[in-house]
Amino acid sequence: MTIRSINSIFGSDMSKMPKHYAGRQFFAVSGLPFFAMRILQTPHVLHDHDCFEIVLVLDGKAEHQIYGTKHEISKGDILIIPIHQSHAYLNTEKLEIINALFDKAELEKAAFDLPQLKGYRELFLKTFPVKNNGRLTIPSAKFAVITGLLTNFISETATKRPGYKAMAASLFIQAIGVIVRHHEHINAPPLLLSRIEQTLDFVETHYNENICLDQMARMAHMSRSSYQRSFRRLMNTSLIRHLINFRIGKASSLLLSNPELNITEIAFQIGFTDSNYFSRMFRKITGHTPRDFRRFPNKTHYQK
Repeated sequence: MTIRSINSIFGSDMSKMPKHYAGRQFFAVSGLPFFAMRILQTPHVLHDHDCFEIVLVLDGKAEHQIYGTKHEISKGDILIIPIHQSHAYLNTEKLEIINALFDKAELEKAAFDLPQLKGYRELFLKTFPVKNNGRLTIPSAKFAVITGLLTNFISETATKRPGYKAMAASLFIQAIGVIVRHHEHINAPPLLLSRIEQTLDFVETHYNENICLDQMARMAHMSRSSYQRSFRRLMNTSLIRHLINFRIGKASSLLLSNPELNITEIAFQIGFTDSNYFSRMFRKITGHTPRDFRRFPNKTHYQK
């Protein structure tokens, strides 16, 4: 969402905006219980939202006032701001941000097992934001991934092409997932985390190839049993389940963005050798057949 389009909601003078913002005004623009916009943030008085807010600081710096204190924020910071928590931006210097808002109850209906993670509970209950002034530090590579996902979300909700709701919602939830996973693993030994992340990066770029547990264990310089145990500890799932989930996510995108491809072609393209097995796994994970997901993307998303 651009500065120009957000001005159409509240008017061009941002300083005259009310001190309390209702999420429904933003959600009406996106057509979803999620919203994001990229803006140059000027100094802004204390205000609050009736929904959860995540802020990515893309460039510049400022003082962020929250919980009765002020602290400096700069490029690479992520702010977690709970519902009805007053905060303000002061002394801004070329502060560029992505501001993401979401209805927590609606997110949890669509986010499958994500809300069950310890990292999610810590981040989106009030204990974490108070303890850390609402600021989360994250590696630059992960920050770039989150920025890319939310940028694509903004594009989808701006163009509103057929199927945009399913595509945009999945992008938003993925962005939350990256943040949660990082927080989930923040206390893991750095070397162990680096080795597991190396194999995760490999899966994300070679998901359509034949990937096996022994191969990933060798890449991580670990025994098969140690890798398997460490992977489950960090990811709360097995390597094979993670791979299948990742493939199904890719299939969801292909089903909506490539109508010329049939189900079998998509199955082979994402690494399945049996289209019937692919269809069974797709239904098991999403609750719908690939054919129904393609025909009724908005309906299937909200049913699930």
